[in-house]
Amino acid sequence: MSRIIIIGEASLEVFFDAEARPVASVPGSILLNAASILARRGREVSLVSEIGTDPTGEVIMRYLTEAGVSTYAIDRFSEGATPCTLNFPGPDGSLLTSRYERYPDGAGLDVPWPRIDSGDIVAVGGYIAVSQRVHENLRQFIANALDRGARLVFLPGFWDQRVTRVTRIMPAILEIMERADVVVTRTPDLPQLYSTSDPARVFASNISFYVPVMYNIDADAASTTLFRAKTDPVVSVAPSLPHTHRHATLIADILGSL
Repeated sequence: MSRIIIIGEASLEVFFDAEARPVASVPGSILLNAASILARRGREVSLVSEIGTDPTGEVIMRYLTEAGVSTYAIDRFSEGATPCTLNFPGPDGSLLTSRYERYPDGAGLDVPWPRIDSGDIVAVGGYIAVSQRVHENLRQFIANALDRGARLVFLPGFWDQRVTRVTRIMPAILEIMERADVVVTRTPDLPQLYSTSDPARVFASNISFYVPVMYNIDADAASTTLFRAKTDPVVSVAPSLPHTHRHATLIADILGSL
């Protein structure tokens, strides 16, 4: 069975109630949680990421270790702070989010890369895919993985407050897109990148030229639609899932099926 290598950010998500009292905290980032879900299902999964040696980082590392995720390729930095995201309820039911992070100076993802064999799956997405701080090391790893016969899955989409102008990060998106075998999108992320929330339109106008296969997860993580060039979309209704980690579970389902 193919090995799965996931490249993504790690953070601790803290949730507050209407009186600003903390009510829960969970390791964050969709890809990190997808890695955990896959490992708990028995798949061989490595996470490539950056996690500090501070108490916040220890919580995340313990979570990954207990799930069975390989942490060999995680950069444990000591000069900085593991990202922490604070989520407050907004007046309309949405979440108002503030993120705090401090990475060391210098290039990121300076890690010993995991072993790659032909047929393995490398998934990369989120803000780490477009960050200039990690760009060179990430580019080298993707090139090496593809040379060894890995399949590349790209998941565009990230926390939008860290990107003020999409035009600045679009070259990095296209660079990965040109090498990807599969793209996985989420409906809530589409307007930021493509000015529309219609996945069929995004695939036809922006994705199919580069990548022949796209999966899109709807806003409620209730269904997944598979798009292929010159064929009709295939909609799969997701099983009933708890709200926590819905999108991560569907991403794990997609990666596990490839």
